[in-house]
Amino acid sequence: MATVNAVQVDDLYQGQVSVPSQSSQSRQQAVRDAFRQVLVKIAGSESVASSSTLASALRRPDNYLSQFSYAQQERQTYLIADFDQDKVNLLLQKAQVGIWGKHRPLITVWFIEEQGNRRSIIADSSPEPVVANFKEQASMYGLPVNFPLMDLTDAMEVSSGDVWGRFQQPLTQASTRYNSEAIVVVRLSDNSLLDSAKKQADSQAKAIDWTLFVNGRRASMRYEGNDNTELVTQAVNGIAQSLYEQNSYSVSTEANNFTKIEILNVDSMSTFKDVKTFLESLTQVSSVQLVSVQGSTMLFNLSLLSSEAAIKQALKLEGKLVEGSDPLERGQSEQISRFIWKG
Repeated sequence: MATVNAVQVDDLYQGQVSVPSQSSQSRQQAVRDAFRQVLVKIAGSESVASSSTLASALRRPDNYLSQFSYAQQERQTYLIADFDQDKVNLLLQKAQVGIWGKHRPLITVWFIEEQGNRRSIIADSSPEPVVANFKEQASMYGLPVNFPLMDLTDAMEVSSGDVWGRFQQPLTQASTRYNSEAIVVVRLSDNSLLDSAKKQADSQAKAIDWTLFVNGRRASMRYEGNDNTELVTQAVNGIAQSLYEQNSYSVSTEANNFTKIEILNVDSMSTFKDVKTFLESLTQVSSVQLVSVQGSTMLFNLSLLSSEAAIKQALKLEGKLVEGSDPLERGQSEQISRFIWKG
């Protein structure tokens, strides 16, 4: 993959739920549903389903609510609820579940549907319901996704055989134009993904599987059913859970949990403000302190909510920073990582 910026997902602590009215009863249920949306986006659906601490908090969502409002979209009323980031993060710390921060990989979805002996790649502009359904479900998990245009450029680089075969090299090459950091191949089939006995027993049976390529890793899963919407929902949930397991970090309560980093190319007050704002925006960072300045090189001390390994992984995801030389030895015990600021 080409080096690109991670996508910053800014609405992680906001939920949006359709409501039949603006009554207090409807509001209470909608706030609860919106809070669950937020927890799923940050902590993953399995954590929310299995944690008694989160289940208890879901019964009292107003304790974490900062504000709410109503909006009209296509004759439907929605409640939009914002929750307090610090309170939510403290809740997740108490529940001892991992947090997936706001910087997330952009995923290009190569979705291919098999009907009988015919296979077709689903384009972003396709009227097929699976596109809208996939995007809607992805937004519920805070996953930034796009589908290929399947224009002449894509058609020259990728065939249906490449997608069905999940051949990584042509898919990686074709995905560079979409600035993606991850690729997922989704195959929906009423034929070859089912064994003959299953097809004979249930003429409406279908299967879906997904294969995710990200960070040099490959993960996959398969499901069977009769309803396309439910199968897509299961697939997106599986993809989100796989990414959550790879990218989440545990909030630490250990004392002196901090790290120091050097950033080069900070050559103006404006750049310094940009750097500091960027570091403070990282979910794993609770505070940022400038320690020293030497020319255009600045040394920062970061107070962390996670481990040093987690923050360094987050920094490497960012196109704003490029790792410089190997860690520099300072004294006998302290290591300082060096990054070049690209902005």
